[in-house]
Amino acid sequence: MPTKTAKRQPPTDLSRLFYRAPILLYRIGLGWVLGERFLLLHHTGRKSGLPRETVLEVVRHDEETDTYIVASGFGEKSDWFKNIQHNPQVEIEVGRRHLQVTAERLTPEEAEQELLDYAGRHPRALRTLAGYFGYDYSGTGDDIHALAQELPMIAFRPRQPAEVSDHTPQQRDLDKRKQIRAELEATRIAFHQLLDRLSDADWSRQSANPAWTNGELMYHMAFSLERLPPEIDWIHKGRPFPELPAVLFNPFNVVVTRIGARLATPESVTRKYDAGHAATLAALNRLEGDDWHKGATFPTVDQWLGGYRTIEWMLHYFSIHFAEHAAQITRAMAR
Repeated sequence: MPTKTAKRQPPTDLSRLFYRAPILLYRIGLGWVLGERFLLLHHTGRKSGLPRETVLEVVRHDEETDTYIVASGFGEKSDWFKNIQHNPQVEIEVGRRHLQVTAERLTPEEAEQELLDYAGRHPRALRTLAGYFGYDYSGTGDDIHALAQELPMIAFRPRQPAEVSDHTPQQRDLDKRKQIRAELEATRIAFHQLLDRLSDADWSRQSANPAWTNGELMYHMAFSLERLPPEIDWIHKGRPFPELPAVLFNPFNVVVTRIGARLATPESVTRKYDAGHAATLAALNRLEGDDWHKGATFPTVDQWLGGYRTIEWMLHYFSIHFAEHAAQITRAMAR
C-alpha cells in the first residue's frame, strides 16, 4: 500500500493569482499555445452566481465521444469542483474550440481505469498528482487503486444542441464585465497583500527587474493602473492613440517610473492604486457592444503587449502585467 504523507492545500491569496495566470492567455486569444493538454473551464459560483474560470490539465480526450476527462488536483476542496457539483452545465475551451458540456463525476472504478492509462503516458505527472493527496507514489497498482478512491475525476460530455441556450449581446456584455471585475478585484487584493509583506528594507531593495527597485515596481504598477482609464476613454472616443517606438518607449518608461517613485511611500502608492482601481471599474461600466473591440497600436513592450490591442484586451492585460512584476518582487524577497 502507498505511504501516506501530508496533503497539499489549494492555493490562497497571492499564490492563487499565479495559478490563475494561464487563464489570461485564453482571455487574450492565446489559449491555443497551451495545446490540448489543458482546457479552460467556465463555471458559475455556487454562492455568488458570478462566472468563474479555471485552467485544468486534460487527463484524456475520448475522440469518439468528444469527452474530456480531468482530475481535481486538490480534491473536493477545490472551488471549481464544488461549483460544478451545484451546476454541471458548463462550457470549456480547448485550443481554439468552445464546447457546451455537462460535467459528470466518474466512479472510483472508472477513475482507476483512467489513472492506469494516464500512468502509462505521464508517469511523472501522476507522481506529482499523488503528492497533492499525500501519497508517496511508487507506481504500483495499489498506489493507483488508493488514489482512485480519493481523487475526483470529471468527464465533460458534449451537450446536445437542444440543451444549449444562446446568450443575448446584453448578457455577453454583462458576463464580460463580471469576469473582468472579478479579475481586477483579485489583483487588487494580491497587490495589497504584496505591499503589506514589504518591509522598509525590502522597499528599497533591488527587484529581480534590473530597471527598478521593489518600491519603484510597486509605484509602476499603481501608476499603470491609474493611466488605464484615461487610455480606455481616449480610445473609446475614437481618438488616435500616440504611437511611440519601443526603442524610445522603454527607456522613457524606466525614467518616468524612477522620477515618480522618488517621493513615493507605501501609503501614497496604496492611494494611487485604489484610485486607479475605482476609475477603471467606472470605465468598465461604460463599455458595451462594439466598445470592447475598439483598440490602438502599442509598442512591443513585452511578450504580451505589442501591436494592435483592443480595450477588452487592455483590461485583461493589467493582471498579466501585475503577475509578472509581482513575481520579480517575490523573487527578490526570497534572496
